[in-house]
Amino acid sequence: TVLGGVLEHGDNIGNAGALTTGDVQWMTAGRGIIHRELAFRDERAHTLQLWVNLPAERKLTGTRYQDLLAAQRPVIERDGARIDLIAGRADGITGPAVNEWPISGAVITLANPQNGRLRFAAAARYEGSALPLSLPRAASRGSEAAPLALPRPASFGSNTSPPALRLFAVWEAGGAPLALPR
Repeated sequence: TVLGGVLEHGDNIGNAGALTTGDVQWMTAGRGIIHRELAFRDERAHTLQLWVNLPAERKLTGTRYQDLLAAQRPVIERDGARIDLIAGRADGITGPAVNEWPISGAVITLANPQNGRLRFAAAARYEGSALPLSLPRAASRGSEAAPLALPRPASFGSNTSPPALRLFAVWEAGGAPLALPR
């Protein structure tokens, strides 16, 4: 996900381009891909990368690349919140990401996190977490954001929102458990 700036990318199977703020790069490495990413014209790009494991029987699947542009993704607006759906299904709408394993992904923005609450129902059988994208100024300098463990269905609001924010955004991600040895 490009949080700010422009990210140039390319790979050995012919995918290339530039992604801007809000765009998502969704890739299945599968049997293998050589991929590069860099900030446009050596400027800065602020990105978030999440890597998802596949079950053993699907690890050598075909390689797939998807540019999921912000302007072309479904958005759900309700209860003072904006849900930018990337993968999975919510409120009867399916996100555009094609996956090899059941997974959900959304950027959820609350316009008024102190007074609002949002119940976001991803698949109940999924395990998931949320990574804050908007943090108070003091927390955003020199420290890393820690994922918030989410029950299913997840609730966002005053108990998960940093108190100094007018706008609170999280990347919600979840998926069916792989049942791998721990």
